[in-house]
Amino acid sequence: MRTATRASASRRVVLKALAAAGGVLMIGGLEDGRAIDGEVVGLLQARTKRLRESSTEIVDPLINSLESYGELLVRLFTEAPSTYRQEVGRLASEVAWLAANAHADNGDDRLSLEWGKRAARLARDVRDDDLRVHALARVSRTYLTLKDPARAVLTLEKAATSRLSHYGRARLEVHRALALARTATGSNQATATQSLKSLDIARQALADAKTEGFRPDWVWWSDDEGFVKSWESEVWRSLSVPERAIPAFHAAVIAATYDDVRELPFLQAGLAEVMAQGGHIDAAVEEAVRAVVLARAVNAEAAVDRVRKLGRMLVASAPNSRYVRSLGEVLRS
Repeated sequence: MRTATRASASRRVVLKALAAAGGVLMIGGLEDGRAIDGEVVGLLQARTKRLRESSTEIVDPLINSLESYGELLVRLFTEAPSTYRQEVGRLASEVAWLAANAHADNGDDRLSLEWGKRAARLARDVRDDDLRVHALARVSRTYLTLKDPARAVLTLEKAATSRLSHYGRARLEVHRALALARTATGSNQATATQSLKSLDIARQALADAKTEGFRPDWVWWSDDEGFVKSWESEVWRSLSVPERAIPAFHAAVIAATYDDVRELPFLQAGLAEVMAQGGHIDAAVEEAVRAVVLARAVNAEAAVDRVRKLGRMLVASAPNSRYVRSLGEVLRS
């Protein structure tokens, strides 16, 4: 009797928590008296898919929903019967990654690291190497934001490359390319070459993926070349080669318009930076203003901060430019 009561209570807790985690869910016809089963897992999968899609469009106010839903999934993972434990763990890992990404986009690197590491641990617990490299890549990117490229590279070394799908390998290599580019110096051409080689490996992996037919749930992009371009653009920016970075950023912006609107202000800010690297101050300001508008539309505070840093650099290099002054006005408005 106590077992049935406990299962019933568990069922009600799950359904209430799902509703609280982000809107009304279709739960009609589900009776009490059962613990986690296939129907509940189906609800969890549907909710995760909606959050995955929403996370390509906006940063805030999703963060609270992602955190509360992520905490729920972690609890359910510890309670789930063996039949469903792996799937619930996979969902928990992905949602933890989504939370880490949202915190990074909102400028909270501490919480981004916390959720990213949690995502990696959950993926390890369910032995999903693709999901684990997905989470490790997020942790690596946060270390880059914290100006620790060496640690970013070391984080990626934890991945079990031999067990990755083609998508998992591509995800690993684009992050490796950027981390290596950030460690490269003017005299260290070998590291720069290795960075560009990683981009080539990622492209080949995505080409091979088309013949494999397997596509992990966490893959949100549809344009493989556009996805790689978004990383190539940042690699060339990091290597201070604006003549290669500018066209790569233009291609990445076009791809993000269809696949990942939330990423647009970051790409637009990057385009502004490489315009400034190339000495095109007026054009850099125009792109920076676009980045600010886009960042505020999706509530990506980290993108605004990126433009602020660029603005300070432009003020130092061109203090009398009316274009530069106009960027300051936009940032203050």
